[in-house]
Amino acid sequence: MKKLFPILLAILIAMAFVSGCSSNAAKSSTDGQVAAKGAADDPTQPDQPGADRAKARIGSETVKSGLGVDLTGFDEVAAAEVAHRIFEDPAQYLGMALKVKGQYEVANNYNTDSYIHSVVVDNHAGCCQPVFEFIWNGEHSFPNDYPEKLTKIVVDGVMKCYVESGETYYYIAADEISAS
Repeated sequence: MKKLFPILLAILIAMAFVSGCSSNAAKSSTDGQVAAKGAADDPTQPDQPGADRAKARIGSETVKSGLGVDLTGFDEVAAAEVAHRIFEDPAQYLGMALKVKGQYEVANNYNTDSYIHSVVVDNHAGCCQPVFEFIWNGEHSFPNDYPEKLTKIVVDGVMKCYVESGETYYYIAADEISAS
């Protein structure tokens, strides 16, 4: 056992070093891309207060790069697990393409006199279902252009955020919404 301890310790230190380097490298390359695009196109920055969130701007370079997460190819258990991981640190997914399948829900936001549109990721367990808010880019009016509540949909867009009443909220700036 005494001989095994130094080996395990060395493995743990190596893992911490490798994971630390990879996150710093990713951050540096992301910072370079953001600086090149300019602050107005920066998907990692919250939308400005009072900005029309329904017309949120998406940097097409991010979508074209192929970086992102497609949860539609996973079974329910795996999709829910990956979605929970996204919620653990959503800031690291800002600017990434995200495709999610689930049930459409809508709720009133009484603070802003608007609606909150979301997709609830299917989870066979029926509890702790991840919910992604989305804002559909373009000219879409509710309820006319939106699916019926509880309809199975696929939301395809880019992860962004906004600040409302001092709180940061993450959402999918959706380019496309389709029936599942």
